[in-house]
Amino acid sequence: MTKKKTGRFARVGLLVFAMALAFAATASAAGETEPNNSLATASPTSFGEYNWGTVSGSDVNDYWVMTNVSYGTRTLNGNSGTAMEVRDASGNLLAYKPAGTYSVSFFGGGTLYVVASFYSSTATSYSFSVN
Repeated sequence: MTKKKTGRFARVGLLVFAMALAFAATASAAGETEPNNSLATASPTSFGEYNWGTVSGSDVNDYWVMTNVSYGTRTLNGNSGTAMEVRDASGNLLAYKPAGTYSVSFFGGGTLYVVASFYSSTATSYSFSVN
């Protein structure tokens, strides 16, 4: 009887491990690819993806683009040291997250651009996601 319970627990443990592995495989992250200093050269990303990069005096803005985002209320989450904007496909401003804040909500979808901007005397690393 004890042997049977151990086998059942082993199968459950294996199933939990497989589920955790599958979840880890679906989580994604991306670092910037230069040049990404304009709407035309934006680094591609996906809705919900964790992204990072660096802006500096010689690389003032980093642009990121995500496509086919369903319309709804979204949140830009980013580190507090960098100002960020969300723009639509036409370049219109949808949301602004000033340096010193962590998130901003907005309504949008379709093609979205996130712009990380340099407002410091030293190079600044940033990270963000749109959920």
